[in-house]
Amino acid sequence: MSGRQGAAARARRAVDEQAAARRLSRLLRAGRVECVAALAAGISHELNNVLAAVLLTADVLAPHARTPAAERALAALDQLAREGLAIAHQVLFLARAVDGQPGPFDLRHLLAEVRTLARVIVPPPATVLTSYPGDLRQVTGDAVLVYQLLLGACREARRVHRRLATLTIRACNAEPADSRPGTAAPGPARPCVLVSVIAEDEAGGKPRRPRRRAGASGGAWPRGALRQALERGGARFGGGGGGGMEHGAAVLLVHLPAALAAGS
Repeated sequence: MSGRQGAAARARRAVDEQAAARRLSRLLRAGRVECVAALAAGISHELNNVLAAVLLTADVLAPHARTPAAERALAALDQLAREGLAIAHQVLFLARAVDGQPGPFDLRHLLAEVRTLARVIVPPPATVLTSYPGDLRQVTGDAVLVYQLLLGACREARRVHRRLATLTIRACNAEPADSRPGTAAPGPARPCVLVSVIAEDEAGGKPRRPRRRAGASGGAWPRGALRQALERGGARFGGGGGGGMEHGAAVLLVHLPAALAAGS
């Protein structure tokens, strides 16, 4: 019996040591990730300062451009500086969200971050607006993926709409499809938040190419891994729900699952 007990004790000790080694490995990996995030945040701050100076220089020189070639060069410099600022802000956001764990989050804070960066991505005189109710539900999922989705929609709007006048990011509470009588398009099966990005052109402005509504057949954008990851987390693209589409072109229309209240 003593031999068997000794063997069992050694086996338990080996299992405990393996578990401790795995915990230590996770802690070390988390520490490395935090160090990289801190480094990335510092670099993004430095890049932000440099690119802001470049952008300011382009603004100062623009009135003094005397040839069309100089005007085009300054416009290209302005656009490249804005792209660089957008990347620096994205890196900073990702560094803050280093844990990357899906869960409930307040979409209003995310919309405020996106609005600030969208004003860099979309050059003036275009206006960037956000609209959402004070009682907007919390949503559940990966905040970093939603952030990337909304910024991608802003870039898509700038790319497609040559004379973009207003870019509006809207969010509203939406109910399950079976509680909305008369709904023609399929909607979510649980309470959610409907998020839309609406692009409006100046008078006479037209998109670069014909685009179907984002709500038709689920929309063609976004594609690829980002869309698949969001759909695995419960997001649904397109569909009905009344997100205020009466004016402008819907660049994005997505239902994000609402965080369930305690006890539901």
